[in-house]
Amino acid sequence: MSNGPGSAPGEAASSRLFNGLVIALGVVAAAGVLWWSMSPSPRPPDRFMEYTPPVPVRVDPAAFERYVGTVSCRECHPGETAAFARSGHARTLRPAELDPIARWLDGRTVADPEQAGVDWSYHVRDGKLSVDRREKGRTETLPIEFSFGSGQVGTTFVTTMKGGPDSTPTGLEHRLSYLAVGRKLAVTPGQQKGGPNDPGTRVTPHGRYLDDFRLVRCFSCHVTIGSRQGAGRLDTSTMIRNVSCERCHGPAAEHVEAARRGATGEAIRMPMGPDRDAPADQLKSCGECHRSPEETDLSSLREDDLSIVRFQPIGLAKSRCFQRGKSGLRCTSCHDPHARVSHDIASYEAVCIDCHRSGGQSRSLCPVSPAKDCVGCHMPRRQVTPEFVFTDHWIRVHPKDRNVAQRP
Repeated sequence: MSNGPGSAPGEAASSRLFNGLVIALGVVAAAGVLWWSMSPSPRPPDRFMEYTPPVPVRVDPAAFERYVGTVSCRECHPGETAAFARSGHARTLRPAELDPIARWLDGRTVADPEQAGVDWSYHVRDGKLSVDRREKGRTETLPIEFSFGSGQVGTTFVTTMKGGPDSTPTGLEHRLSYLAVGRKLAVTPGQQKGGPNDPGTRVTPHGRYLDDFRLVRCFSCHVTIGSRQGAGRLDTSTMIRNVSCERCHGPAAEHVEAARRGATGEAIRMPMGPDRDAPADQLKSCGECHRSPEETDLSSLREDDLSIVRFQPIGLAKSRCFQRGKSGLRCTSCHDPHARVSHDIASYEAVCIDCHRSGGQSRSLCPVSPAKDCVGCHMPRRQVTPEFVFTDHWIRVHPKDRNVAQRP
């Protein structure tokens, strides 16, 4: 293959062409390997619902200017807005530096629970929260932009990575999350070693990278509206953070204007009033973020499937109390959507007993314990991961197993 002085001109040209093709193919192959390595990993065949993102909320761009904010709601609904201010819905998304957890993190260093020789050190610098990842003498600094979650159970940190002027950003879900129980940092659910990987994401030593579609879906359940640009978009400069009154009741400009001029009845009616929706419709509405039964093949779910415990509408939809449709059981039968979740078990059991005594769906009381312990037997707390315990909303007689956790 020599191109030395002894080679004929045609042979030299052929040789150069061949070498060029080899180089070109090598570049294409290298690019293919790089693309493959950076592409989302295929999801394992086993279905694990915990990592199926919810559907983003569709918002009409023209409706953006019709959002007036919770302050306007307070004029006529002071009780609801005061209770709502203490709820988890009111604190679903915050700039990380404004999160009280930032003060707890500042100056704190922890070893990575799974990556040997790696530690994470958090700092508030120039008013911004960041984390240093240290491994073998090398330090990488990662900014932390947003805190996801109310903090009542835990908080996950997310940083957006801006694209071009017309593109939706991608994001990084940071490797460690804050857990309220025990006040500690742990590997973010879904990033544990050997765990399943959701399409559109890629778990790395720094955290889980989210493509633009997955990032929008993550934000969609932590905001009232994601962007002035409307459906399927995310603009962190114009989004309305947290799940406010208008996320569920719709933009309220016309409602507020009508109320101020003294209108009543249908003229000021808003969507999702007190128990106006049929139980199935309410489950669908709450399921936009808590997971809708319509997105799930309920007939295929097993009783020992812990992956559904986090998703209350699915469990409720599987319950005989709900399926027979005579009890009127719905999310708001037990939960006030304007308030922080109650831990008063007796108040929940009173709902069960009242329905059964009043000739509701079952028309009979429990033969084992007709006056108490309904929740402990039929809706126990279940250990989903070592760090997270949730109340199982699939109402049934539960087997006593190792996943049933004691209530605090």
